[in-house]
Amino acid sequence: MLDQASFQSGGAINAQLTDQSSDLQFELCIFTECKALSDGGALSLFINYQAEITFNGMIFRQCEALNFGGAFWCSINNGAKLTIAGSWQFQDCKTISDSGYGGALYAQINDENSQIIFKYFLTFQRCSGQSGGGMCLLVQSGGSITIAFSCSFTNCSSSNNGGGLYLETNNETVNFNPTQQIEMENCTCDGSGCGIYCSISNNGQISLNNTKFKNCSSQGSGGGIYASINGGGQLILDKTCEFYQCESYGNGGGIYIIIESTTQCQFIIKDAYIHECQSISNNSLSYPESGFGGGLFIGCNGDYDPSTKLIDLRGMNIYNNSADKCGQSLYIVMRDVVRLCQYGILGEYVKGNYSDTYSNENELLGIPIDLSTFNSSSPQTIEQQQKPLLYLWALGILKSASVIVNVSNPIGKLIFHIEGEKMIPGQLSVKIFELKDQIKQNINYEQEMNYKYNKNILKSLKGTSTQSSNALKYQKGNHKQISISQDSRIEKNLRNYDNEIIYPPEDGSSNPIQIEGEIPNDQKATFEMKDYKWFNYKKKAYSIVISNDRNIFTGKDGLTIEEDKNSAVRLEVIIEEEDVDDESEIDDPQKQDDPYKQDDPEKEYDPEKEGEQEEQEKKRKGLTVGIIVGIVVGVLAIVAVIIIIIVVSFVTSKKKSKTISRSDGSQMIAQNSPIENTSIKITEQQHQQIRHINNQRKQPYIIPSSSSSSSSSSSSSDHNFITSWKIWDFEKIIKIGKGAFGTVWKMKEIRSQRIVAIKEVDYDSDEEKQRFHKEVSVMRDVYHILQQATLSSSSSSSSSSSSSQSSDSQPPFIHVVQPLGYFLNEDEDKAYLALEYCENGDLRQYIQKMKDSGTEISEAKAFELIKQVSLALNQLHMNGIIHGDIKPENILLTKDFQVKLSDFGLTRKLQEDKGYTTNRGGTTFYFAPELLHSQSARGKRMKTIATDIWSFGIMLFELLAQKHPFFSSNDNNLSPLEVYNRIIDEEPAELPDHYSNNLKKLIRQMLIKDATRRITAEEILENRDVAVIQTRN
Repeated sequence: MLDQASFQSGGAINAQLTDQSSDLQFELCIFTECKALSDGGALSLFINYQAEITFNGMIFRQCEALNFGGAFWCSINNGAKLTIAGSWQFQDCKTISDSGYGGALYAQINDENSQIIFKYFLTFQRCSGQSGGGMCLLVQSGGSITIAFSCSFTNCSSSNNGGGLYLETNNETVNFNPTQQIEMENCTCDGSGCGIYCSISNNGQISLNNTKFKNCSSQGSGGGIYASINGGGQLILDKTCEFYQCESYGNGGGIYIIIESTTQCQFIIKDAYIHECQSISNNSLSYPESGFGGGLFIGCNGDYDPSTKLIDLRGMNIYNNSADKCGQSLYIVMRDVVRLCQYGILGEYVKGNYSDTYSNENELLGIPIDLSTFNSSSPQTIEQQQKPLLYLWALGILKSASVIVNVSNPIGKLIFHIEGEKMIPGQLSVKIFELKDQIKQNINYEQEMNYKYNKNILKSLKGTSTQSSNALKYQKGNHKQISISQDSRIEKNLRNYDNEIIYPPEDGSSNPIQIEGEIPNDQKATFEMKDYKWFNYKKKAYSIVISNDRNIFTGKDGLTIEEDKNSAVRLEVIIEEEDVDDESEIDDPQKQDDPYKQDDPEKEYDPEKEGEQEEQEKKRKGLTVGIIVGIVVGVLAIVAVIIIIIVVSFVTSKKKSKTISRSDGSQMIAQNSPIENTSIKITEQQHQQIRHINNQRKQPYIIPSSSSSSSSSSSSSDHNFITSWKIWDFEKIIKIGKGAFGTVWKMKEIRSQRIVAIKEVDYDSDEEKQRFHKEVSVMRDVYHILQQATLSSSSSSSSSSSSSQSSDSQPPFIHVVQPLGYFLNEDEDKAYLALEYCENGDLRQYIQKMKDSGTEISEAKAFELIKQVSLALNQLHMNGIIHGDIKPENILLTKDFQVKLSDFGLTRKLQEDKGYTTNRGGTTFYFAPELLHSQSARGKRMKTIATDIWSFGIMLFELLAQKHPFFSSNDNNLSPLEVYNRIIDEEPAELPDHYSNNLKKLIRQMLIKDATRRITAEEILENRDVAVIQTRN
């Protein structure tokens, strides 16, 4: 319909459906330049009974209305259901009045069971209105709206609020749950909520899934979303929401939330990425109204009880945002912000992926006042009362500290015990420093406080020292010395402190401080130092403070020294009494102990004789040391002679032993072995396995599975596979990948400080649970099989080499990513698989970097990578394993360019007595031709090891030519049939001319369409240019 107009509603069609006899159907209609002086520039629809109406496929171009719905206006009532099916497009539609809502579409849904379902594609391009540049949705009294497939808003705008979408919910539900993505891109608004402006009240609910906001800009608050939540309303960012490069000239560059916390309102982030958003100062607004919260701004009115968990940001991933004033990523205005941050473990309900160690403290800020008070506060008041939220959960509280001095203890001559709260395992550091003002009173202080020879006190302390059975497991004898340094900040801020040390050293040479007890309960920490010479406890007094980030050190009540000079805790020194430490008893080494002799403290601590006593002590100790050294040397000489005799005897008897070799490669140790007088028998089953492996080398296309690799339950590495982890045992660093079934994060395990990769997947349905446990099981099986095979190969090669060479050899390298453990979250709806982290990313990233920089891989580097991947595939294939999904994304590179295979979701063992496995999965562009036109009797694709080689060849072609051998960059919309035909029928493209003929020939051999003639991984390793590459295998 072209250029239709109406003085009322519905420029082309005005439909009123009020009884059962009414019906209306549309199929593939186009409305162009339609206008209405009221509502619905092209179409106006009113339904007032329980009808089910479906409109299938509509296009609206340049339609406009004065008030509501520039193209389409509808009101759905009394349980009616409207389904928007097919593809709906709105282009250049608008409302033109100052009160115009819904530049393209306006929908009002009233009454229980009334609903609109957007079932397929819905697009808004360059639409505009006063509120809701693309669409305005008002849902009331139990109605509902669902977006089920895909929706996009591009270059839409509003002169007030909601550049893309304006949404009001009142006791109803709105679900954005598309199978594809909802995208708001390049939208603008002169008010707030450039992507979505939503008002949620009276128990209304909005749930967003798979929604992306990109380059949205608002002159007010909320570059991506502005949400006003009251009356028990709920806003949930459920799965895979993203806010990217959004900006606001108010507060909340990505999201602005105003929430009435007294009425059980809820704001939850389960999975959202907020990055590169910014909040920009606006000089036309008052100071508090702009420039706060670059990623997210939350403002609350009323009291909030954190135990209700109504505000939960645990799924927030927020980084690289900026704010002109404060809160680069997050700013919270809430009267109970302190309680919110201190609830749970280490601020978990507030900080999302914020790292206490690596993130900047200015990322997350808050102020303990109501939003209404904040908006009327002066800059001075705000600056005085706001503080980094990190302080509210990460500042430790120190209650007491003591050190046991025992210079004869070879493990820890100084054993420290501290008690306090909020001490984070793996992150706790202590700072110990001298007190200048105590030096003059040293002697009196020593007599009164430091020298505690009271054995009753000593016994009570020994119960908690590292010499107890409970703490011995933490003792280490390899601690480096702790250096004493001058700290200019302490000299500047507090003049009565001198030298200081911080333990543990920042270079990671010592173990983390061991902590007993959990936050928020009382905790005890213990650590020991082997170096004690810096500790001048006889002449100086020491104090101690603690830190969870090596930056902010606190003591009593969590206060810093700058806040309260008395916050540091005095270090209590306890001398552990032992005979060798009693100077009066070691004057004469020949003299026996006098049981009647008593200590004379006055004589012992006479300062006038102290220097003379020390000099005499040095001489006596020198004599004692000389005697001890002589005895030790004599003992060592005797031990050396004994060892030589044993070695000679062993070698002699070894020569006499006989090894019976069999033609099939098995061996039996003779009965006269000097090690053990028993034989190690090779079973007939093992003989068959050995012969079977020999046959595999001759028949590489049919590899039955070996029984030796059928189980991973006995894996030698299983004891390192951890299932007791919790999500708070890790710190998120950055997202490094996202696939169809999960997201991969770079994280740090707090206790060990090890960097790992964590794959996060949904764990709701039985299918998701089965898929996750299957992937875990396969990875453990594969790693165990290859570990055993590699160790066996390494052992064989070591036995044929000299003993000196074996001692210098490196441990065998396993070419698959090691699984480290798995665990679930508290709600058991997310599962996490911990994997070995590969620093140089995947091969796809490597190829893309070359494209971006205009470079190509050298031939030498290409052969190096070919050998690496061939070694990996050969390890798999020789053990009867097909990877099934070789592609650049699944080839990971370690920091020294070693290859690791990943993603074993499609990996299978070869079927017994067959050379193939059946599987429906994989990546079509890397499928071998035999997979595309050959199927087994059961209708499943048959994979052999040759299919891995084909995928390998495709991947190498992409590495060398930076394009696919069968498709160009313009082939984006090929049908599956066209993809199949090209791979099956056409020949691959030629590699660039500058590559050698040998390299080109090798790639062609991998891409031979006849699988029986295709080269194997073992044969690739025998290629002359591959074989000469030196690599760790």
